[in-house]
Amino acid sequence: MPADVLSVAEVQAMLAADPALKCVVCYARISFDGRAKDAHGIEDQHRELMAKAKALGWLVVYRYTDNDKSASKEEVVRDDFEQMLVDLNTGRTPEGYPIHGVMAINDDRLYRRLGTVPPRLHRLP
Repeated sequence: MPADVLSVAEVQAMLAADPALKCVVCYARISFDGRAKDAHGIEDQHRELMAKAKALGWLVVYRYTDNDKSASKEEVVRDDFEQMLVDLNTGRTPEGYPIHGVMAINDDRLYRRLGTVPPRLHRLP
């Protein structure tokens, strides 16, 4: 979770005041985090996504992270990705934050093979 995330009640109050506000979640994944495994690649992705969301006037309410996990290997389970799909289907995080969309650095962060975008994911313009 981002350190500066508002409470669910605060987000709901903001949405009541501005129904056009978009609450988004960020997904970051990296296949190889190097020998240190310090998550610097993941943090770089999240930092860039937070800046982009702010520039668009969107509110980031949750961060999903799969560090040091390949998307090209079928046997690799991406726990946060799987949880994100469940949350997208309900439209809320487990804590109750509303989800209007997902941000990722690149399309390939989300799907396993080029050209196989899951049907429940749609690219934003």
